[in-house]
Amino acid sequence: MKYHKILSVAVLFFSLVCMLGSCADSEMNDFSGDMEGEQSQSFMLVSVSTGDGSFSRSGDEEFDSGSDWESRIDDLAFYFFREDGSPFVMTGLSTHSDSNCVFPLTSSDGKMLLMVGGNVSKANYPRRVVAVANLGFNAAYLKLSGRNLRDLQGESSLANLPVSQENGFIMTSSTWHDSAKGNVFWSEINSANICGSPVEANDNPVRVNLERLSAKVAVFAKPDAGKGDDGRFIIASRPVVDKDGNSVQKIFHAEILGWDLNATTEKSYLFKRVDQKNVPFTGWNYPGAFRSYWAETPDQELSKSFCWEGLSRSVGKYAYCYENTLDHAGGSDFQDAATDATKVLIKARVTDSEGNPQDLISFSGTLYSTDDFRRKVALYAGGGSGDEDNVEFKREIPGKLHIVSTYYNGEKLPEFDNIRHWDKGICYYVANIRHAYDGNGKSVYGVVRNHAYHINITSIAGLGTPGGPGDHPTPENPDPELSSYVTAEVKVLDWHLLDYEVDVES
Repeated sequence: MKYHKILSVAVLFFSLVCMLGSCADSEMNDFSGDMEGEQSQSFMLVSVSTGDGSFSRSGDEEFDSGSDWESRIDDLAFYFFREDGSPFVMTGLSTHSDSNCVFPLTSSDGKMLLMVGGNVSKANYPRRVVAVANLGFNAAYLKLSGRNLRDLQGESSLANLPVSQENGFIMTSSTWHDSAKGNVFWSEINSANICGSPVEANDNPVRVNLERLSAKVAVFAKPDAGKGDDGRFIIASRPVVDKDGNSVQKIFHAEILGWDLNATTEKSYLFKRVDQKNVPFTGWNYPGAFRSYWAETPDQELSKSFCWEGLSRSVGKYAYCYENTLDHAGGSDFQDAATDATKVLIKARVTDSEGNPQDLISFSGTLYSTDDFRRKVALYAGGGSGDEDNVEFKREIPGKLHIVSTYYNGEKLPEFDNIRHWDKGICYYVANIRHAYDGNGKSVYGVVRNHAYHINITSIAGLGTPGGPGDHPTPENPDPELSSYVTAEVKVLDWHLLDYEVDVES
């Protein structure tokens, strides 16, 4: 592990004695308070951990190790409670306005030294503590102070904070289920953890386990699986008919241009909530690793609109999102899009075997090149002498933007309605994100915080859902006439946090 601004406990203790003895004015972590003398202060050491590294969701110790940026902790605070969950008000240098919110004095080797106030003793002390990291500014932490423990778990008003930001990823105490206590997302405190000096506190730490609110998703393309030598997927062999009715069999390829997430949520519970009676798969709870692998999601409108130009994330790059388990029930097929679980939209270009974009029209189940179809329409509409430049295609059917209408000289031609148009070969495919399998072997779709989802595309079938430039209000379910889908291997990993950095101002 790597840490910044490391202070030994001995040096820290010497510094505190000097400050207390001189009664000098002090300011730590932007918070000030009156020094009441060394003997009136109590200390606690919190060992910030991120789950037991010997356990993983899959059971085979596979992890997606977080990068330095993904695992960084820049700022954090601790909230203290009584046994009944009511706030335990602390006083001292590391608090502000007599709240139950305490900021660390220093950090060293993942251990946070707290001054918990003169009112705290081995006879009078809080029994539970939770942590929140990377909110980015002190005011956000203080807004959470004074809440009941259960009310704090239900907090979802931080919706305007991005899933990732300059200050890193928001993290909170992890949640797991205990048969006697129910869902546990706090750490227990005992009298031994309340100490009269930093040296004593160092020998009696409290362990707090963290997890990110975000999930991590990446799309990969598996080499040598359903691809041609040029790296493009072979997707279809279809007859293409010219304006005179002649048919030529053509092999089509798909070149992946980018991807992005869809049906994402914009807010999350601050601490994970789990309804253990409604988890759709077994093995979701792992107390030994202080983790659980399912979550409740606040009811909300999903973000589904997308722009073709916005589907630009490269294969192998990561995207981040809040957890979404609102509609996890889906079909047994990976490509089934009839669910509101967070999914992936893959933008592609249909090409020929040489990599040339294919501008295509599908009309009444027959596939044409767009140029040949324009000539066909012009000959029909112009009585055998029409001008193909007068043929226009418009996407004007709400909710069916892959279907176009045909116009000639500004007049709509009902007989050439319900056309599919691959404008310069542009299309997209939908890939659901499978989180687990249920007891019947069916997919459970969704994403859960602090998991990494690796979607490895192995093959693509069909010409995709066609489109072109502009915004679309929502992705459409695959058209049965198109029969297009991707097949992928999905690996769900713990997004490991053990190699994190802590950079807390001292």
